[in-house]
Amino acid sequence: MLIVLNLDVLTVLLVAQVHGGPNFQFTNTNYRNSSRIMLDDRELAAWILEKLRPYLADIETEDGEIHQRYSNPTEKSYPPVRLSRLNERLRFLKYGAGQFFKPHCDGTYNTSDCKEVSYYTLQIYLSGDAKSLKGGATRFWVRDRTKKESIFVDVESRLGRVLILEQAGLLHSGEMVSKGEKISMRTDFLYMRDSDVTPI
Repeated sequence: MLIVLNLDVLTVLLVAQVHGGPNFQFTNTNYRNSSRIMLDDRELAAWILEKLRPYLADIETEDGEIHQRYSNPTEKSYPPVRLSRLNERLRFLKYGAGQFFKPHCDGTYNTSDCKEVSYYTLQIYLSGDAKSLKGGATRFWVRDRTKKESIFVDVESRLGRVLILEQAGLLHSGEMVSKGEKISMRTDFLYMRDSDVTPI
């Protein structure tokens, strides 16, 4: 499969919105200042997962806790879940000079039937090298109220770099770009009960 992404299309992106809960998004450029375009493409999402799968052994299965919250909150335990696919909604994000995304945790996505729930975010960086891009790191914040100074770890945007991060409670930010453009693609890893996953 040949994938050609025309990054010139990213000149028509819309202002990225903030997720405010189920079926609710709003614009606040003091909190999230960037642009995006969303593409629903199951075939491309499946191709990306096929390329990444050899490296995903540590996240192939999960304990099912997040599923329990969506499908049956009163259930005492929930069977393990298995990675089923990538969310077909691919969000292409663009940050220019002066743009940023303040500290936040990624939201969890579930399908309308609640059979599939996301546990991790996939971020693929589509631009960036040490000369052309300054700033724009994905910064992970350590929550430690005993420390006066902020503790963080930065992941720099570099063309081809893949970042996988937990969605539940992992505080991170998109630091301000000071030079160049940061372009990335973001989607979700979806999970379902072992018994519901079609073998690959």
